[in-house]
Amino acid sequence: MRLIRVLALLALPAVAYARPTPLPEFPAACVNEVHFLPRREAGDANRDGRVNLADQFVEVVNATSSPLDVSGWTLAAAGRRRFAFPAGTTLPPGGAALVFRGGAPDPLGYGTAQVFIAGRGELRLGSTRGRIALADATGADVDRRGWRVLSRERRQFHGTSWRRDAEPDPVNGLFATSAWSWIEGPATPGRRVDGTDFAPPPEVAHVVVKTPVLNFDPIVEPSGGKRTHEVYGWADAHVLADGYAAAVASASGGYVEHQIVEWADVDEYPAMIDGFVYTDESFASAWAARTPYQPNETDYRKLIADHGVAPRVKSGEVDEVWLFGFPYAGYFESCMAGPGAYWVNGSPLPDVDSGRKFVLMGFNYERGVPEMLHDLGHRTESILSHVYGSWNQQDGGGPKHDWDRYTQYDLIAPGNAACGTTHFPPNGTRDYDYYNPAEVPSTCDDWLANGPYLTGATTQVSGAAWAPGPYELWWLSHLPKKPSVNPVSRKQDNWWKYVADFNHYPESR
Repeated sequence: MRLIRVLALLALPAVAYARPTPLPEFPAACVNEVHFLPRREAGDANRDGRVNLADQFVEVVNATSSPLDVSGWTLAAAGRRRFAFPAGTTLPPGGAALVFRGGAPDPLGYGTAQVFIAGRGELRLGSTRGRIALADATGADVDRRGWRVLSRERRQFHGTSWRRDAEPDPVNGLFATSAWSWIEGPATPGRRVDGTDFAPPPEVAHVVVKTPVLNFDPIVEPSGGKRTHEVYGWADAHVLADGYAAAVASASGGYVEHQIVEWADVDEYPAMIDGFVYTDESFASAWAARTPYQPNETDYRKLIADHGVAPRVKSGEVDEVWLFGFPYAGYFESCMAGPGAYWVNGSPLPDVDSGRKFVLMGFNYERGVPEMLHDLGHRTESILSHVYGSWNQQDGGGPKHDWDRYTQYDLIAPGNAACGTTHFPPNGTRDYDYYNPAEVPSTCDDWLANGPYLTGATTQVSGAAWAPGPYELWWLSHLPKKPSVNPVSRKQDNWWKYVADFNHYPESR
């Protein structure tokens, strides 16, 4: 193989064209391969059916023996706009990230490399001369390379890639150094030069959601010390909490673990937004008449202050709060508090000084786990609508993104049902139509196995698909759970990350 003439950027300006910073002797990550001159001889690198400049790519490899968080790291070509790795991007030891200039590559089609697509103008590699710089989240240079091909030599390099002659393999004790030489060879996007895969992407086993429980279950004085749920024959909140946590863990494929860090059985009725507080007698009258006090809305700010929730969220001691209560307690199914809080099926509380967002789930111990999952379904709908910027299903438009496609049902998309919504199953013709026996074609099994990268396969589904239920568990279980990042939308392919760990990702904050 011929040695390619190359300009090492050790003597060239850094990305910002200020004085270049010295490169580390043993870089944490390195540019392993650059494909800047796509031609038919090399094939369609991004597999979009065309060979053009969109097939340009840069391959970055973690050159250490530990996982490497590259969130916010950037690639810059000749000082132009930078491609930034999205939040949550972690490369395992020896793992690779593949950044294409364009196209719509299958993120699962390049071995175990994590695949990304640069935005407009973010990665333009010169076909005769150029440079690429890798910087960490602070802007410090990690690796940089340059190249120049003389015009008389250009044809002989058509379709080739330039790469390290010794690829880092820290798992087997081979680490990258700042010493470089580039050699000509065919493009191998996402794989080693010998065709083998890089290390697999990291699979985060689960996220722990630290959850205190405030169970407003006052002792009813004339009952001889019995609590409200006992007097009225309703469920024990402790049993409901265990059942809900187990259901969420199951639906998320084990990704979400709720850890109850404190349990308080509160011997009082929560105050309403106008200051009204039930007594044992006034609540008994309201329940007998099936007529709640109005306005039927808990004073969340008072509740949060009285129980010292905000400082505990700010310190990291608490991530989420579960509220249990009686019918007419005035809870939202869920609401978000903290800086930048937004609608999650309840009025947001952005003025709560908690340092970060958190959700308060409102549960009713007169009901059961299916209704608790129903609450979570609406929270999920709100968060994913925020992540994707819209929910066109509900706005009367056609599907514009994966979230729209997931929630299609036959009534509004005849013959194109997917998994439906919290209220409308795939075959539903009205709200809560969970037991409809009619069959419709649906991509729900495709979503479960492959989502969001669908094959287009459909199956006939009816209410029997989620029997004996609850439907909400079936619906939540079909949310995508892949560990990858979508190369087109740059959204997480595990939607549970947004539902349970929304503070970690810019698009769900």
